[in-house]
Amino acid sequence: MKFTPNGCDHLLLGRSLAHTLSPQIHAQLFEITGKKGSYGICECEPQELGDVYKTLRTLVGYNVTIPYKCDIIPFLDGLDETAQVCGAVNCVANTEKGAIGYNTDITGFEYALKANGLSLGGKVLLLGFGGAGKMMAAAALRAGAQLTVADLTVPDINELCLRLYKSAQACTIDSIKGEYDLCINATPVGMYPKVKGCPITDEVIDKCGSFFDAIYNPEKTVLIQKAEAQGKRCASGMEMLVVQAAQSHTLWYGAKFTDEQIARVTKRTREILNG
Repeated sequence: MKFTPNGCDHLLLGRSLAHTLSPQIHAQLFEITGKKGSYGICECEPQELGDVYKTLRTLVGYNVTIPYKCDIIPFLDGLDETAQVCGAVNCVANTEKGAIGYNTDITGFEYALKANGLSLGGKVLLLGFGGAGKMMAAAALRAGAQLTVADLTVPDINELCLRLYKSAQACTIDSIKGEYDLCINATPVGMYPKVKGCPITDEVIDKCGSFFDAIYNPEKTVLIQKAEAQGKRCASGMEMLVVQAAQSHTLWYGAKFTDEQIARVTKRTREILNG
């Protein structure tokens, strides 16, 4: 179990957080609003989550990342509609009514798509069905997409479809067929430090019109590099990362941010990432 810094009132819960940019992003957001707050990280093993939650409950709020976006739900007192629809939580606000779970990833995801001229309409191929994948699937179905979800094994998408009264297809990543308007990568394949990985074959890349990769480190994964080499419209997860963080501040203490401020934080975070 690892907490840093001590005495923080907001933090990120997850595993393998050595390279996270969240503390730097939240520091910028606190500076913009003038709010006094500190943001740290908490790494723990799955069997430690119950003990860690006792500390989490004392905070103003916190974010949740891999692999606890679903595992945190049984500990909470309630879920916002965003978390209910997505089946995953990435932000928790400790309120007078208890610990309430939200999904601010969906706001960040939709913002990043729009900012980069990508649309969820048409035929969408989603790679991965973990916490982030469930959120992206919910957003795609909500937008009326013809969705295909691909994972290492055939994902069970029935619960999600029932929640949204929609339908979707499912397959394994190695059995993807057909052409798609948009391919979304919600897997960790290609993420630092294993940057040489690519979740799909060149043949599948050829049959997709545009790409969104939720990975932000590196900002241009092998998947994005290959797609851009073909002149296809692409976007990484950096704006999504910043906007979901900003939305967390809105939930924690009512902060508001302009598009210009979001762009400034995104630019500065890119500079931090690239050294």
